[in-house]
Amino acid sequence: MYLDRIVPDFTINDGGRVTLNMKLKNFPNGEIREKGPFVVTPTTQFIRTRARSRQAIIRISTSTGGTNWRLGSFRMDVTQDGKR
Repeated sequence: MYLDRIVPDFTINDGGRVTLNMKLKNFPNGEIREKGPFVVTPTTQFIRTRARSRQAIIRISTSTGGTNWRLGSFRMDVTQDGKR
């Protein structure tokens, strides 16, 4: 798959930040590649990830104290991709 962008739907308090990290791999026992961190603030429109893999794990976290956030609908632009 080709994961082009993520459109975050977060409710974040003023001054807060949320971080997205991605772990990607092509096979169940394959090598894990990491992409990110991508920082999401209340004004973030979208995140360009440009990631290619067969499996993806997305971790959402924050390390800023006092940050309150809530996840809405998680939207991604994903298309079929393959090796030539």
